[in-house]
Amino acid sequence: DATELTFDELTETEKNVASLGVSPDAFKPIGILNVAHYTNLLKQNALSPELTQKIEAYKHVAALG
Repeated sequence: DATELTFDELTETEKNVASLGVSPDAFKPIGILNVAHYTNLLKQNALSPELTQKIEAYKHVAALG
């Protein structure tokens, strides 16, 4: 049985993820976006800050599971 944490017990990254409402299954189609392409889009500032934040949050959540 996993122990449930309160919001205050989460790390800052986990709080950001929780605030965005990101779940591990939310961005499954992102798999088609490879790392090089994503990096290129970031360098070109082609992604909105909100989308970038959601992608980074997804990467964090996906790495946990």
